[in-house]
Amino acid sequence: MLQPLCTTVATPTGDLAVIDHPSDGPDILCLHGVGYSADMWEELAQALHGKARVVSLDLRGHGQSEAELTEAEQIWRDLPIVIEALGLTEPVLVGHDFGGYFAAAAAATWPELASGLVIIDGPVSLPRDEAVEWLATITGPEVVDILAERFGLGVGGNDQTDFEEFFDKSVARVVEDWMTHETGIDHVRSGLTRSIRRSGDGSWQRRPDPEVIRILGQVSSEADVFYSIDIYDRLSLPILFVQPSDGLYADAAESIRTLVQGHPERTLIECPGGSHIAQTDPEAIALDIVNFLQRRDELSGGN
Repeated sequence: MLQPLCTTVATPTGDLAVIDHPSDGPDILCLHGVGYSADMWEELAQALHGKARVVSLDLRGHGQSEAELTEAEQIWRDLPIVIEALGLTEPVLVGHDFGGYFAAAAAATWPELASGLVIIDGPVSLPRDEAVEWLATITGPEVVDILAERFGLGVGGNDQTDFEEFFDKSVARVVEDWMTHETGIDHVRSGLTRSIRRSGDGSWQRRPDPEVIRILGQVSSEADVFYSIDIYDRLSLPILFVQPSDGLYADAAESIRTLVQGHPERTLIECPGGSHIAQTDPEAIALDIVNFLQRRDELSGGN
């Protein structure tokens, strides 16, 4: 298997860091959720080698991407730029957690951008009025401060000594946290390493900064594309929902069952496991995606 290629894609407001896994097969672009990085897709990319080209990127404000976030919509506006720069052809967008929403938002904004969506433990399942309240809560000061404290978001230092002290304490804390413990210490260490951005003077910062989460909450409740279930009214492309039984949004399963009814282009897979199932059981998710690609081709007449 070829080694992944680490590269960057230029945007008008800074570069985005990308991991490209060259392979035969259709193109897949993977989007992580808030607080994660492109590193989370490594096992899935390996499981899909020979079946698909898998590209993952650090969303702006995350990981090794230089580009900062100043408004939420920038995240999905970046996707056409990435797709064109890397020569991706009708990719399937795969998103975990909020990455699933970002993928859906891009597809709703540019209907010809992608040929399918795979949403793993996605958060978008509420009517708009309820979603407005939910978004205000999870991006509000109380929750953001809790997340920043638990995961060290925005913490920085001046040298290697500072870094090593922060890293060791963070790994010990995160590996026990109920939101992330299932991934195991190796995933925690590699993900945290990818989320530290260093400067030439030796200083470093854990990304994202808490301000990124606050910005993600600053989407008008009247926007055409919002964090609510009506976004799917704007989508006609094939969609695979993967809903783990112990995921962060396990209670969304009933709403998603309703979403797929009467839509042969939509599929729901309910499976055992937690939110990070793409890391803990990549072979199973890879098989789900391969089957979805076949189904997508059948729906399009094999083109």
